[in-house]
Amino acid sequence: MNKKKKILLLFVISFFVFSLFMLLGKNDKCDKKDNAICTVKVEGHKLELTVAYSIEAQMRGLMGVTDLKEGQGMIFLYDTQQVLSFWMKNTLIPLSIAYVKSDGQIAAIQEMYPELGKPDWELKSYPSKEIVKYAIEVPAGWFEKVGVNHSTKIKIPKALR
Repeated sequence: MNKKKKILLLFVISFFVFSLFMLLGKNDKCDKKDNAICTVKVEGHKLELTVAYSIEAQMRGLMGVTDLKEGQGMIFLYDTQQVLSFWMKNTLIPLSIAYVKSDGQIAAIQEMYPELGKPDWELKSYPSKEIVKYAIEVPAGWFEKVGVNHSTKIKIPKALR
């Protein structure tokens, strides 16, 4: 095989490997399935959210998580709008929660703190107070840090609506 053909073959193989790597390496498969990762922009800040759609995933939430990086969180999806209420059972890190209406408008943001060692009936509840369709949990203080408040609108990915 001459030199030009070898270079061309090397280029084609390299392109194929690179394309395959890019396709397999992408983790932007936003879907209405537990543990799917969806990226949203909030006030110009990227937020990678793990989906909790099933009742089991919603009950588990972020229990036992010891570290949640800036720009990461969890989105809880519901098929119908309703008043939601969360607690911090077995949750080890402080969180901020945004209750979000079906149109993406934030209804409320609350700060939630671990209450380790308390029996379930003594755990504080954090109700939405309004009918909402989504809840988003992030590291405590993140919403305030990036300038998000109750007048902020979040563009919920089409796959999650």
